Amino acid sequence: MLRILMLPSALVFVQLWYSSRAICTIRPDGGQQTTTPVWLSPEEADRHRGRDVVLVGIGVEVIFEVIAAAVLLRQLVPALHVRVVNVTDLMVVGPTSSHPHALSDIGYASLFTQDKPVIINYHRYPRELKGLLFGRPNVDHISIEGYREEGTMMSPFSMMLLNHTSWYHVAAATIRGAALSNPQVEIHVHDIISYVLHLAEKAKDYAIEYGADPEGTFDVPKLD
Repeated sequence: MLRILMLPSALVFVQLWYSSRAICTIRPDGGQQTTTPVWLSPEEADRHRGRDVVLVGIGVEVIFEVIAAAVLLRQLVPALHVRVVNVTDLMVVGPTSSHPHALSDIGYASLFTQDKPVIINYHRYPRELKGLLFGRPNVDHISIEGYREEGTMMSPFSMMLLNHTSWYHVAAATIRGAALSNPQVEIHVHDIISYVLHLAEKAKDYAIEYGADPEGTFDVPKLD
């Protein structure tokens, strides 16, 4: 099931569950499904079902890759539970005292967890975000991918491949993280990572040969 929890202004929170293919929003009072977004605090959102990994996108292009990775994994690993967070105001992730928009420590922990792997796709240099996160507790479980000054860009998607921010790289990192706590994921970890990285290599080879990305690369991910 895809449950979409909308957080006020700075964050859009999406939690992916795989028991069905329904799309709905969750009301704090436990009401019925609705097509109208419902505002929830991080604490309210955390009361809903657990997750193996938290995926975070910061930037328009990279959040697309995060969502595409989550949809791909929904097809490949039904036992996987993923939370997707789209950060639109970077200041929310800094320490509480760093900015008026910063989340409280409780709100931050309830959204990003205290111990689950957090994989961040960032649209700029990772070191910038690492500096901003300095002062937050328990950041050892967070990994960040972003811009790298290396390689030659042959096409728009090849930039994502070079930076390891492509949906294939996000999917591989998610599987590695989830395998640490989910035995149903662990038994498939090698095969799935090999498969998605093979797809990444095929996309890279295509860009080198044709100077363009494979057809359908930027299609909107479909949940069906």
